[in-house]
Amino acid sequence: MLPSDYWADQTRLDNPNQLWRDFERVHEQSLVRVQMDYHLSCRYYDRAYQGFSRNSLVSMDELKRLLGELFQAKAPFYENVIARIVSVIAAKFSRQRTMPQILTEMGDWGLQRRSEKYTRFLRGIVHSRQAHSVQRSSDIFDINNGTGPIYVGSDDSGGIDLQAVPPWELFVDTLDARRMKPSVIYWHQLWPRRNLARKYPKHRKAINGEQGASIQTAFNAGLEANSDVVEVVSAWSLPSEPGSDDGKVVSSTRGIILDQGIWDRPRLPFAFARYSLPPDGMWGIGVVQQLLGLQDELNRTYEFRRESLKRLSSPFILIAKGAKVVKSHINNIIGHVLEWDPGSSNGVPPQIVTPQVIAPEQFQHSDRVRSSMFQNSGISELASASMKPAGVNSGEALRAYSDMMDDAFHDAMLRRDQQVLDMSEIILDEIESLADDNGSYKSRYVGPFGFEEIRYSEVATDRDAIVMRVQSTSALATTFSGRLQDVKDMDAAGVPLTSQEKEDLLNVPDLSESRSRRYSMPYLIRHLCEIEMLDKGNYRAPEPRWDIDLCLDIVSETILKADLGNAPKSRIELLRRFERECMAMQLAEQMEAQQQQPPQQTMPEETPSPIAVGDMSAGAIAQ
Repeated sequence: MLPSDYWADQTRLDNPNQLWRDFERVHEQSLVRVQMDYHLSCRYYDRAYQGFSRNSLVSMDELKRLLGELFQAKAPFYENVIARIVSVIAAKFSRQRTMPQILTEMGDWGLQRRSEKYTRFLRGIVHSRQAHSVQRSSDIFDINNGTGPIYVGSDDSGGIDLQAVPPWELFVDTLDARRMKPSVIYWHQLWPRRNLARKYPKHRKAINGEQGASIQTAFNAGLEANSDVVEVVSAWSLPSEPGSDDGKVVSSTRGIILDQGIWDRPRLPFAFARYSLPPDGMWGIGVVQQLLGLQDELNRTYEFRRESLKRLSSPFILIAKGAKVVKSHINNIIGHVLEWDPGSSNGVPPQIVTPQVIAPEQFQHSDRVRSSMFQNSGISELASASMKPAGVNSGEALRAYSDMMDDAFHDAMLRRDQQVLDMSEIILDEIESLADDNGSYKSRYVGPFGFEEIRYSEVATDRDAIVMRVQSTSALATTFSGRLQDVKDMDAAGVPLTSQEKEDLLNVPDLSESRSRRYSMPYLIRHLCEIEMLDKGNYRAPEPRWDIDLCLDIVSETILKADLGNAPKSRIELLRRFERECMAMQLAEQMEAQQQQPPQQTMPEETPSPIAVGDMSAGAIAQ
């Protein structure tokens, strides 16, 4: 039975047994995948060796049964190269901080300004809900397990809730999700009984009487077999067609339906990123899966070397059998005398033997295995140790070297950008629902002019009339020295940058307070021109103490931009009025400056002397 057949029968939704029966069927299809996810996670951070809590009463035999294959690893890794590789890739991903941007039709100035405000509204939510921090947690699942999901919902306070979800908590029907577009998804969670009763107070009595999760399930989730947790399944079913009301959302324990409702949105509440695409199916392929064999081989070489050092690293003394040697004379005293009888050992004295413990080929083999792990993952072994290749010294060479490494993750980063787009679309879906329930929803955007509080009613528009894309927060290097070199290169290439733009690009936190004071005038004028006059239609005249030349430059740029965007004539006229008053003040200043200059005094004409006029002899000229 396909999931759509179950969800189409509305009479079954009130019966938790039917919901759990369908979930168990889907869960059975995913057992291999879930066990592999557990295994991959253990290879990253040695989860199998954390053990139980000190209050656990489970025997060692039960511990072995629960750990299964993971218990056979015997000990943590001697050198966990997988963890280093995952950390380096996650750090490279975290540098790409993309933000959503709303685009609309170029000819309609009203839609353009609304879309810009829409962008600020959405970015305010992304910033306030720490979406990039959540995505970094999702990156670990993405790199490690191949799939990094992010859940988008609402919390108890009516705000947006973002969570990085472990992929082993999500389940889909294999056939339904074959093209990565499932119509039904299940989220299996373990809730502490007290927290679940607090979230659903009307079901408190039934929740307190609910049977807890099994030892196996509780251990897999938190490595504690005696936790008082309750299994909860939340399931979403998409509508069969746009506008249909047959989509459903249900949350249930094994005994009671906690909550249910209509799901009329075109998307499920999860945004996925996949490290590598599978040839078929829902779940991606992570980098750890590609390195398992090499990590096991590296572990074997370390185990061999450890045993060799343990058994053969100590020197030993060879003494002929029957040799008359006083063993107490063998000590660590400098210059001591060892007596022995040559006749009892055929003239062979005792010998101190220091064996070669480990063959050099063992070290060479482990080095080759380690290098192969980095090569297969696309990470430079030098980069993982914060080192650069010899001869790569200039800033241009370093950037080229960094770009070469980024090419290995280009596709994965594109899918990560798509996750930001999907997450933004789901956030807008959730905001529309919250605005319908609560009347409005507001966001706080922090920009160059301070923070701006934007209500959803001010930006709400037809979703079909806009296009969303991602935009990187910065294309420059992440370090100050790299950004400084980038700015120098742009300046040398002829890119016209003002001193203010250069400081903004460098983004030195130590100068932020000083920069805000020194550039308060251009910030104020841009705010007046772009926000107050162009957006809101509020006019404010220039003041004499302002930098009039700067005012004219900024208002002229704003007029050209508004005219190009087909802004309303009345708004452009406000800007022109501001421009005329600035020009009048500039002319008045020039005239006042001219009036304050002292009058120039004319020099009296000198009467030529008789010598200068009549006598042109050399002596006269000399005088």
